[in-house]
Amino acid sequence: MKKIIITILAGFIAICGFTLTLAEAQDLAMENNPDLKAEYHAMKSADWQYRQSFLSLFPSANLSGSYMKYDDEKSVNTGTDPLTGQPTAYKYDEIRSYSVTVTQPIFNGGKIWLGSRIGRDAAKISESAYESKRLSVLSETESKFYTVLENQELVEIASKSLESAQQNLDRAQVRYETGTLSKADILNMQSELASKDLQLIQMENVLSLSRIDLANYLQLGKIDDLEPIDFEAYQTEMEAIRGILNGNIETIIDRVIEKGLANNSTIEMAKRQVSMSEKSLLMSEGNFLPSINLQYQKQWQALEDEDFEGEGQIMLTASVPIFPLIDNGSGVMKAKHDNRNAEYTYRSTEDGIKTALRSGIYNLVTAAKSVRASKLALDFAEETYQQMQERFRSELITTSDLLDAEVMLTSARSNYATSQYNYLRYRSSLLVLMGTDDETVLTDILR
Repeated sequence: MKKIIITILAGFIAICGFTLTLAEAQDLAMENNPDLKAEYHAMKSADWQYRQSFLSLFPSANLSGSYMKYDDEKSVNTGTDPLTGQPTAYKYDEIRSYSVTVTQPIFNGGKIWLGSRIGRDAAKISESAYESKRLSVLSETESKFYTVLENQELVEIASKSLESAQQNLDRAQVRYETGTLSKADILNMQSELASKDLQLIQMENVLSLSRIDLANYLQLGKIDDLEPIDFEAYQTEMEAIRGILNGNIETIIDRVIEKGLANNSTIEMAKRQVSMSEKSLLMSEGNFLPSINLQYQKQWQALEDEDFEGEGQIMLTASVPIFPLIDNGSGVMKAKHDNRNAEYTYRSTEDGIKTALRSGIYNLVTAAKSVRASKLALDFAEETYQQMQERFRSELITTSDLLDAEVMLTSARSNYATSQYNYLRYRSSLLVLMGTDDETVLTDILR
């Protein structure tokens, strides 16, 4: 049912182009992303392979049958006729037979059991790989969604900057006509206006490309409008993050690392690789042990139209490897080195994730502080620019002073917009490292 709803939603977006929310974009990505679909089928394949290896522990049965037709009749000596004393024979030209064979492995150096456990580890690795890809797709969707919204704001900022530059040029033109402003100042402001126009064109192009990128990622034809992010919903969280003292941040980091080590898919895959290598080592050592199998077979055979006659037999077979032992020994040594390799890889992966989680917290704290700092800088820049405009009208400053204030205001607006979306990106990346898409996990840790 959910797939049908998502398909209908994608159709409406493509045709009508209504506003797309972040949650809807993530649902579309989960449904349409080809990499995620490939990972899903790889997970299912590994699961069925594990089931196949597990069934090897149980008895296997085979039913076979045959029919043989001779060109010439065959005969079987059946004895001597008591009346004539002549030998008697049964003639036939066809043979029919069938048999049932049941085989139960008793002991094979642990290879069958360990093989099923390795299959289970492989299935778990595939599950972790799918979960990792799922979180990656969600995070990538968020990032592309934020990029479009950020570029929209930057286009609006560039448009306001162009409009402001035009207004300043109009005022400067009045002063030039009254003789209070030089031709060089007018040319300077005209050059600035042309530069603002170029910046707006470039930003509109960047916005168009980011829209196309998001639409392609969601497998949509086009995207017209996106629902804006309510940054007010994150203010309490950002205040809590900005309030983290240097001494308290280590406690937060410990909680984040604990959560990440327990849930991170990459660590789980590395851990399973160690488990698989340990079992592979045991399997290679088991090659020196005997193999024992129990087999029961019953065969029925009939000549011509006779009734089938059955004969059964039970066998216990055992085999012990003798030569070449060097091959088995080489296999053991290889398995030992593979095991050590997996162990060191796991340690390296764990250390890398710990470092990434620690960096993620520091980046999030820095991003939260940057949002507040850039907001203060924007407030100061807006007030400064208003004062500069009044001073320019009163002929108290030069055009260069006004242009400098305008550049500062545009930069402050851009920095504030970028800092907000950077905070969301760092937040999303940290949740991926922690192995969850539940946003309340981070909120609970910060408490």
